[in-house]
Amino acid sequence: MAKINISLAAGSIASPYFFDVKVTKQLCAKTSKAPVFVPVMTLVDYTSVGTNEYEALVNIQGVVTYTPCGSCCAKTQTINQTFRVPFYSASAVTSVSVEGGNPTMAIVNNGCCGCGNVMVANIPLNLTVVTA
Repeated sequence: MAKINISLAAGSIASPYFFDVKVTKQLCAKTSKAPVFVPVMTLVDYTSVGTNEYEALVNIQGVVTYTPCGSCCAKTQTINQTFRVPFYSASAVTSVSVEGGNPTMAIVNNGCCGCGNVMVANIPLNLTVVTA
């Protein structure tokens, strides 16, 4: 399972809100190059959780592709999970949409030494809120 952290971009105070979604996942084999990950983000649902407070439930799905050290063949790992994105609206929300951008990829424990790599993907996410 991947670890997903979200943070609201500085200055993003009205719709469309801009978030950075950081996805980290332990790779099954060591690699010396950043993997390829082209995720698709979709809105599952949104709900009111308090006065003027809402949460969007977003699904992220994609395949992480990388070449293990000393191998000629690519290896893949799938990510398919949901996460919550909190947001504020002073007016009643009538619809919400999400759009993910292209990730910036990296690996931790770079190189073929150490005990494995962790993939890190920073993905921009726009959350658009329409109110009554």
